[in-house]
Amino acid sequence: MTTEGTEVYVVAMIKDGKETVIKPLDTGRRYTRDEAMAKAKRMNDNCQFELKYLDYDKFIAYSIYSE
Repeated sequence: MTTEGTEVYVVAMIKDGKETVIKPLDTGRRYTRDEAMAKAKRMNDNCQFELKYLDYDKFIAYSIYSE
């Protein structure tokens, strides 16, 4: 079980190129780092069509404090 205050991650899409573009998928749900990494892995395994359609390279765990 997680403690309040440690759930500061969301899943984001990242596009690497001349400039790196990161688009957080803010659904209102926050995760711990491990949960966000697991969610991003599942999405990378199962959502490649959607990811490529939106012109991004992969899903990552992203801290909401990175902005």
